[in-house]
Amino acid sequence: MTRDEGVINRQLGHMTSVVERPVWLLLVFTALGGLSAVCPGGVATTLAADQPDRDEVGDAAPRSSAHDQEVVEAKQRLQEAAAGFGTDPTAIAGYYEIHYEHDQLTGGERTENLVAIVSLALTPSWLLQLTMLYEWDVPDQSGSSIGHGWSDLVVRTGWRFYKSPDLALFVGADVVFPTASDDQLGDGKYQIGPGGAVAVPLSAWQSLIYGIVQDFVTIGGDSGRPDVTYATLQLSLNTIWSSDWWTQLDGILNVDWSQNGKTGMTADGQIGYQFNNRWQAFLQPGVGLWGTGVQNGYEWQVVCGVRWMHSSSLIE
Repeated sequence: MTRDEGVINRQLGHMTSVVERPVWLLLVFTALGGLSAVCPGGVATTLAADQPDRDEVGDAAPRSSAHDQEVVEAKQRLQEAAAGFGTDPTAIAGYYEIHYEHDQLTGGERTENLVAIVSLALTPSWLLQLTMLYEWDVPDQSGSSIGHGWSDLVVRTGWRFYKSPDLALFVGADVVFPTASDDQLGDGKYQIGPGGAVAVPLSAWQSLIYGIVQDFVTIGGDSGRPDVTYATLQLSLNTIWSSDWWTQLDGILNVDWSQNGKTGMTADGQIGYQFNNRWQAFLQPGVGLWGTGVQNGYEWQVVCGVRWMHSSSLIE
């Protein structure tokens, strides 16, 4: 074997391992979720993905009057519905999701993404989630080649450390692995994004308000590529219209520390429908308000997908 042939074979072997790693991780997570779906006592209900917490919630609720009790129960139903829909960022909900995402970027460039998410409730209070996507990057110049392949892998873990009828709190972190099959499709950096989320039910509005804050920093990776460092702040209003329908409005502010704190703002609206206690579908259009050059910015976006909720936690 010549020297050039050896270099080529090593490069091909590296590319193959990069492509296979996220696939095998997804299969492992899917298998774990499947075990959760068939475990004894793990039957999902239409509006309850957090039933292990019911006793705890009931103990924390005030019992001063019949009216107060009705308000408490209404808030609990909202929390259970949002958890069952997979829309509450503080809920420990198990599901499989696949969605398609179109992002129109500055100057005519666009990306098409097929995203798979596996969310596992390890315990009633502990979450483990994996997100991977296959991306098509379409440049803004005619005649330029279209890059496609696996993008970076994201693993999330977190703990819901408090829940009452009035408030739920979640802390955790995302870890980004540079598994992209091409430099065009990823950042080339290991990143960690600690953050937290809060959920407040508003029974008078049949809604929940969510707040999410997260800050990403680079912790390693390709030294020849720029570091990734930015913060995200999100405020959402999730309205539960019935046992089948929901809507959600999101405002997301991104602050790019690598560009001296330059900001970008996007807004989106989601409508979702639950076919049964397992299957759901949703549609989410979005628009960039300003700052399309910052991380996660876009001119406009369309997301559509399906979600399959599975059962209770792996460890009770």
